[in-house]
Amino acid sequence: MVKLSETNVEFNGKVFINDPIVPKILNKLPVGVIKIELSIGIERGKKQDQSNPSIFKDVGYFIEETNCVLTFQSIPISRTLISFDQVDPNFAANMSYTLRISLEDLNEIESKRSDDITLNLVLEGKIAPHLIGYTNPISSERFRLDIPWKFSEKQWIKFLEDLGYGAKWIVEIDRPDLEGFDRVKQFLNNAKEELYGKSNPAAAIDDLRRARDSFREYFDQNRKKIYELIDEGSADEKNYPSKSQRIGTMYDAISKWLDIGPHGDKYVVTYQDALLGYRQFITMLSYLSSILAEIKRREIND
Repeated sequence: MVKLSETNVEFNGKVFINDPIVPKILNKLPVGVIKIELSIGIERGKKQDQSNPSIFKDVGYFIEETNCVLTFQSIPISRTLISFDQVDPNFAANMSYTLRISLEDLNEIESKRSDDITLNLVLEGKIAPHLIGYTNPISSERFRLDIPWKFSEKQWIKFLEDLGYGAKWIVEIDRPDLEGFDRVKQFLNNAKEELYGKSNPAAAIDDLRRARDSFREYFDQNRKKIYELIDEGSADEKNYPSKSQRIGTMYDAISKWLDIGPHGDKYVVTYQDALLGYRQFITMLSYLSSILAEIKRREIND
């Protein structure tokens, strides 16, 4: 069996982790929970007898507690704390650690990942050496193991799918520094939670419509500036609408789609209807808010 990581401890003993790391999905996103099993082992040490230096006595170790932290590029993602009984010398035991992984953490990882990926498990703990045949510890010390958790791109994508990440397709918004824009974001968050629950798609449409209405003030006030920036550097094409006109047409069409919510006696709102509205509106809003942010930046610099 291959050792993924090992460290020396007092009296020339060792604590090590064997291959492989075995993950299990306990809960899918938006609250991702995984259980990781690590095969932790100990090698006995030797302590010189003070009365007879030629004699070395076997030393065993109690592992009193461990703290497991999952990191990506040295940034902590999740941590857990578990205490357990002694791992016998020269014996490897499977220990379980339960970790939570947020959607935000996975978005951050995906924004920086290019192909294969390596996460890192940092296992820290307290170990107490003792002479074999005795239970009283000789001393106590801390130890640390850095354990690489490697994924091929195919394995990582499968892991994300098992967590439910691929089904979310969430688009982040570049939020401009505008007073009241948090209200828009709150309605979007409410709609996202409704979509996660899948129990009330009409409520998700209602929240999206409220987000649209809250955003409309910014859009209408800055429509001319927005359109000028969208068309900046582009030449007019005879008999064809400009870029900004096409954006305006798309925005109006998306806005009208969200009006299916208030007419319960006329429209049945399905989950797919609400998901389509969310994807369309948040993508358009992400585009327009980035334009607004650039307008704001230029105004500050002028």
